[in-house]
Amino acid sequence: MKKILFSTVSIFMFCSFLSAQNSSPTTETEYNYITKGYKVQISSGLDMKAGYEVIDISTEKMGTYTYEIKALVRSEKQEISSIMVITTSASWGNKYYFCIPHGDKNLNQKYYNDLILWDKEITTPYAYFMSSKYGEVLSQIVELEKKLKK
Repeated sequence: MKKILFSTVSIFMFCSFLSAQNSSPTTETEYNYITKGYKVQISSGLDMKAGYEVIDISTEKMGTYTYEIKALVRSEKQEISSIMVITTSASWGNKYYFCIPHGDKNLNQKYYNDLILWDKEITTPYAYFMSSKYGEVLSQIVELEKKLKK
């Protein structure tokens, strides 16, 4: 059931995100930066990755989890490369860094593979958050992309 729910939510998210995007596909370097490098950068106080900026989209709290949605923007092209979701557990103090890529099937599969490692306690609020708030967040992403293109 968990895998079916995630598949449905993931497909919905990807279709919505892809329809809103006019930018080049997410690269593996960008994916790895969001899922691994961003955490190191923040915890070590390092400078932002050259050629990029991170723009806050939304922060939502659901139960014991907080979800921060951010856009990774290619500064030179002024386009969104991918969406970052930072999930923080108040119960355990853990932070999880996810990249919602677009335009690359292999990276979409990596995202899915990361998600299915979670147990029901965290997947249920994440699936609810993504399904209930994604339209609102998608609207903010579309507005950001319009602003970047001006």
